[in-house]
Amino acid sequence: MEYRGYTGTVGYDLVERVFHGEVMGLRDIITYETDCEALLEVAFHEAVDAYLDACRACGEAPEPPPPVRAARPVSPSGESADKPDGPMNGKRAGNRSPARRRWSTRVPPVRARAAAGRRR
Repeated sequence: MEYRGYTGTVGYDLVERVFHGEVMGLRDIITYETDCEALLEVAFHEAVDAYLDACRACGEAPEPPPPVRAARPVSPSGESADKPDGPMNGKRAGNRSPARRRWSTRVPPVRARAAAGRRR
């Protein structure tokens, strides 16, 4: 999913029975969830809007969406053809420092349905 340049993931938790996701490519953590699959996009939009509003209210610039990257060529074995050498093989170490901010939006089904109705 994409909204305002940000890209979100989609997942389902079988135990909690909720659809959830996270905005990709940012140091700040922005998550969203809802009980209804049809309202996941509404939850994603609300999470991005809440993040942007919170940054504005704090006087901080929001982290911009990451630039779109060109796809890497893939070899027949399924590995990246331009795979760098080294112990990390081109993978970045995760930045899970306490300085990362977390933004989370839980969309209750009733409020989300009303928002979805306004969008149509």
